[in-house]
Amino acid sequence: EAVIPVLLTGRDVVGQAHTGSGKTAAFALAMLQKIQPKNGIQGLIMAPTRELAMQITEEIKKFGKYTKIKVVTVYGGQGMGIQLDALDRGVEIVVATPGRLIDHLKRGTIELRDVRSEEHTSELQSQAYLVCRLLLEKKNKTITPSIFCRQSTTPTYNDSTYSHSY
Repeated sequence: EAVIPVLLTGRDVVGQAHTGSGKTAAFALAMLQKIQPKNGIQGLIMAPTRELAMQITEEIKKFGKYTKIKVVTVYGGQGMGIQLDALDRGVEIVVATPGRLIDHLKRGTIELRDVRSEEHTSELQSQAYLVCRLLLEKKNKTITPSIFCRQSTTPTYNDSTYSHSY
């Protein structure tokens, strides 16, 4: 809970905590506070596996139940048609695995021009993180990155490999 005020200020955050300690709630609640319904994709969350991506999506749906904010999960192994239909109906938050996110970015089916906040789980490889950051950078985006990880892991993000300005 101590990280939520920091996230709301727009500062970078690297958080580490035990499983079940509320990491998803911390970044999801902060993200939900910043998003305006029916204003395009404004939040991006990357997860290393489809199972974790689906779990995060369900939690965000619970937290945002009365907000009119829509969330979609995009991951490999699910037909693109299902994901394209959900994206066409309009969403504000995308929860994605890196590979499928890159597929959508290459196809132009996900536009990140309005993204205000992005979150990552620690299990992501630095490569995937940097690919997505570079794609955002090409669009001259100012975003608030956050990385949350289990207590037993070390974040793979290295600030010296990528610099950004606020």
